[in-house]
Amino acid sequence: MLKPLLLFFSFLSCLVTNQTQAQPLTPVVISQSDIATLGGWPLDRKFYGLVIETLTASGVNEIYFELAFPSPDLLHPESDDYFGELLTSNSSVYILNHQSEPGDSISVLKQIKLPSYRTFQPFSTLFETESSGLFVSSENLLLFSGLLPSGFTHLNRIFIPFPSEPLKNTVSFVDILTGKTTVSTDKVFIYLDLPGVTSYVGTSTTDTPAPTGLLYFSALNSMATGNYKTVLPIGFWLIFFVSTLFPAGFFRPGKSTFLPAIGTFLIPLLTGVSLFLSGYFLPNWFYFSFLLPLVLILWSVWLKIQTKIHQPVQTSAPVIQSSDTTQEVSDLKYRLNFYENLSSVIPDSLSASIISTEGLIFHKDSPVSEILKKAGKIAGTDIPVMLFGESGTGKERLARFIHTHSGRAKKPFIAVNCGSFNENLIESELFGYEKGAFTGALQAKPGRFELADGGTLFLDEIGETSPGFQVKLLRVLQEGVFERVGGVTPLQVSVRIITATHQQLDRLIEEKKFREDLFYRLNGFVITLPPLRERPLDIEAIFADFLNQQSPGMKYSDALVKFLCRQEWKGNVRQLLSSAERAIVNAELRNRKFLIPDDFELPDSNQTGIGAADGKALQILASFRTHQFKHRSFSSVASELGMHRVTVTDYFRGWLIRFYTETGSVDGVFSLFKADGIIEDSESFKARIEEYLTGILEKIDSGHSAGEKDEFILSSRFKNLPSQFNGDLLSLIVKRKKETGP
Repeated sequence: MLKPLLLFFSFLSCLVTNQTQAQPLTPVVISQSDIATLGGWPLDRKFYGLVIETLTASGVNEIYFELAFPSPDLLHPESDDYFGELLTSNSSVYILNHQSEPGDSISVLKQIKLPSYRTFQPFSTLFETESSGLFVSSENLLLFSGLLPSGFTHLNRIFIPFPSEPLKNTVSFVDILTGKTTVSTDKVFIYLDLPGVTSYVGTSTTDTPAPTGLLYFSALNSMATGNYKTVLPIGFWLIFFVSTLFPAGFFRPGKSTFLPAIGTFLIPLLTGVSLFLSGYFLPNWFYFSFLLPLVLILWSVWLKIQTKIHQPVQTSAPVIQSSDTTQEVSDLKYRLNFYENLSSVIPDSLSASIISTEGLIFHKDSPVSEILKKAGKIAGTDIPVMLFGESGTGKERLARFIHTHSGRAKKPFIAVNCGSFNENLIESELFGYEKGAFTGALQAKPGRFELADGGTLFLDEIGETSPGFQVKLLRVLQEGVFERVGGVTPLQVSVRIITATHQQLDRLIEEKKFREDLFYRLNGFVITLPPLRERPLDIEAIFADFLNQQSPGMKYSDALVKFLCRQEWKGNVRQLLSSAERAIVNAELRNRKFLIPDDFELPDSNQTGIGAADGKALQILASFRTHQFKHRSFSSVASELGMHRVTVTDYFRGWLIRFYTETGSVDGVFSLFKADGIIEDSESFKARIEEYLTGILEKIDSGHSAGEKDEFILSSRFKNLPSQFNGDLLSLIVKRKKETGP
């Protein structure tokens, strides 16, 4: 058994890494304060030219910009000429390659051609990020061009750990420009650190995310100084695992297992030590290879103990548990998770917080509370109201609320679902018809407009009407008169119009499916009802109130409420109520007086983690509102929720994209972030919103300029965006393309 082990470790001794030593680069950072000093972003390109001349005069041989300059600066053409001349004449200046397709040259300032060897690829192309460092393949090493140390070659994939502490000796771009600081090294790497523009990567070794340019520089220095690990091919690990399992073949029942157990333990131990000393990367799953030796050693000890203990004679037959009993125990354990703190009485704190008006049930701290305040304000006017929201969010009930609180409350409220009629039927339904107007019209019939005279007409799903009907509706709204189908007598009525839709009317307008002039007639005041999944307080309030009305003796627990808050509720309030009614019936059929998730029969309801991503997003948003979006709220939210600051930032960016897609303005985003809370320093927060939005839109525009497809922009330029915001981002990408043109 020892001979195979010796052969294996002889193989390990041959693994020696040749690491090249070279002089490291000097990092120069263009910070936020530098940009403020130099007049704001983007910088006038004369500053880059001046830095090139300053560094060249001080003896720097190679200058690398982690910046691409694909487009000209139309406001400062003289600066472009100056900077372009330096790029052309100075062959020691290298810039970031912004083109996705390889070629012999790239376009700079849209008119200058630079050879491809004077460029290098972006961070996302060259590196793969992992929680503790970066991976780079041998093929990607060729894309570094002149940045690699002299004589550096490597045939394997390598791993570069993140720096253990923030870099302290970075040089300020402004200090170089003003001559306050000089550089004594041969190579300089210039990168950007500007929130909203720069991409950041979270590391496990520092508290704050690092800009990709800094990690790029760190990776180059690590390769120059030999601070990297070689990644072994998969074939080596196959040999390793076969060797690990080899001693297990010597195990025999009743025999001594000590030596095979020790052999199985020594293989991964000595392998790890050898690889570590030789400069090779050990993946996290490598340490699980100690599990098998641990089990074998414990088994060996247990066998030795058993041989010394007298085994008592069994005098009675063992009790065998039936499968039925096992199933009952398993079922009981499952139910116990939802049996704790059972109660059929709504807590006083919740009962006092539940508000019910005009069929709308919500929590007093819900966004619906603020919406009803707005609705109450506009109820006293005759301004047309347009309601947006998913199906089942309560748009019709909100329309009834507006009618009830208006001066038309004593007159009829007539609701029409436009999506349930074709073009001919909806015309006769709304305007009425005369006797003989069509086959089957045996007598005249008034339309909904006439029936709603003096009151309110609610047109649900207005986005599903045809262009032909929209023309006739527009005439009624403009002139206030109409004729019945088959009639010639003008009829005049006084009707307040409230419309609702779950569709994006701006997209329908662009597709010529909805008239723009009609849209402006209808959207006198816009109210958006958020979906139920974004209102966890309302989920508990609606469920508890419904349960109290339908089955007061039925009990539920806090765990069940948390389960309900994790669901997506695509059908919103309507789906919640029908699911709760179904759950009550299922519990009564099983003679139970308490509810468990299975009773609701929701899709994948046994997977208690469903909807967890949306729950996390809402939790982060709620925490931000608690901290009033102050400057240090990112760190405070991360600390409060036990998350990394980078994760919190990614979710904040996701909400910003969703709110901007919905509203299209900084003020609209601010309003949705604020909800019904308070933000003390509102102007500062609006400035941060605008800063983040600028960075997001520049990324999208850069992708469009490079000819990238929408899905590629989403996957490559917004890698860390939480998946539930992908749809919002894709809508923004499409919208931005139409705004900026091809």
